[in-house]
Amino acid sequence: MELTELVGKKVIRTAPHRSLGDRSFMTDPIRIVYANGMNALYKYEDHPISDLNNEKRHVMASDFMDDNWRDYDELLSSVCGINSKETKV
Repeated sequence: MELTELVGKKVIRTAPHRSLGDRSFMTDPIRIVYANGMNALYKYEDHPISDLNNEKRHVMASDFMDDNWRDYDELLSSVCGINSKETKV
């Protein structure tokens, strides 16, 4: 899915960057705050490095504005039959 369709949702990248081979955003989900097709703002949630879990927004490089993104909750639900909100401890 395009990031513009996922604003407000927790997302994860499903494939490395085509030309760079960069695997950023493939291990920990992020929340998309804003996206317009050329730029995106995101924030970390539930990141293992607790210092990143704040309200600070980050600008995503335009190279990552492609369709290799999935709604994290939908992905977990379809693969495991669980909701990420249920997995909080």
